[in-house]
Amino acid sequence: MLVTKVGGLGEIVLDGKTGYVAEADVTSITTQLNRFIAEKDHTNYLPAIQEEKKKYTWKSFIETLLAPSDK
Repeated sequence: MLVTKVGGLGEIVLDGKTGYVAEADVTSITTQLNRFIAEKDHTNYLPAIQEEKKKYTWKSFIETLLAPSDK
């Protein structure tokens, strides 16, 4: 996945671990696309993606909502 640092996506995608993060300009996006093409084996991203996905499940969301507040 390639995202730009717009709207928080750059905080969710971990550059070099779960995808590619670029600045919102043509040069940066092109650089990251070239990086993706150069790295032909993307299977090394799978473990990190699977781990990150756990943060965004409905179960995790509900547990966060129901957790006692520290305030």
